[in-house]
Amino acid sequence: MKENIACVGRTEETQKLSAALDMLCTSGTGQIILLSGEQGIGKSALCKSMDKMAAEKGAQFRYGACQEGEDLHPLGGVEPIVADLCRDQRLGSLATRLFTGRGLPMPGSERTAPVTTVPEGHEDLYDLVTLERRKRVRYSLFDGVVKLFQAASTSRPLIVVIDDMHRCDELLWEFLEYLAYDLASVRMMLVCVLRDRTASNEQCERLIGLARSCSAGISEIALGPLHAEGMTAMLAELYPAHRFTEDFMRVLMTESRGIPLVICELCTTLEILKIIYQTTEGWYNTQWTELAPGE
Repeated sequence: MKENIACVGRTEETQKLSAALDMLCTSGTGQIILLSGEQGIGKSALCKSMDKMAAEKGAQFRYGACQEGEDLHPLGGVEPIVADLCRDQRLGSLATRLFTGRGLPMPGSERTAPVTTVPEGHEDLYDLVTLERRKRVRYSLFDGVVKLFQAASTSRPLIVVIDDMHRCDELLWEFLEYLAYDLASVRMMLVCVLRDRTASNEQCERLIGLARSCSAGISEIALGPLHAEGMTAMLAELYPAHRFTEDFMRVLMTESRGIPLVICELCTTLEILKIIYQTTEGWYNTQWTELAPGE
């Protein structure tokens, strides 16, 4: 999906994110945003568009996503974010003290791909020794990450996005629970991105319970399908000066169900089939009814 159309038709949701960021910048109190919606609805694109919003408001933006098979790493989808902060020249010496100084591997230094083997000398982090020792080492790691977040957000508020949390494992949940109790002292907005309520209700309820059990506030933003006006605005971005017929727009809305990713994929297919075509005067469409439901 083109980045420049990430927020088209999402005025209400964008305003909510902007208001939450304004609150963070003025109050300095950490908060959790729960962003949900079905696959292809535009959650990731909307989150990534927050990079520009953060820059305009003088905040920092960091993005990470949970991946399949990450259960061997205690930080999961947060690890690339922490590694990025460790590479920041302003935080480098602190990161060295917090991790290397504690006998922990520097986040990002042990791997560039999902873990398939245990790094020699760091078995403590990968669930291979006694429970109590694992807990002590993990909590030392978690404490280091929270302190790094605190230091990073001192000069400018920090937005941390964790995408695809339907893949979140227990180790990452353990870290999030640890973070939540200190979140009020960190100038950070934690944006947790999940599938829709039906598919991810357990994770949604767990996040809400987590926020309520501590001093962090939580807001929910649910992305639904685009309405006709939103799809019209989206097509105006994709196809400037188009002259699509009303029948074409109606069928496209029906076939796509208002899901942005599906709209983009359908339009790409229709261009290949020459149903959408371009002239010197703009974009046009040929007759398109054969894919309509019931025909």
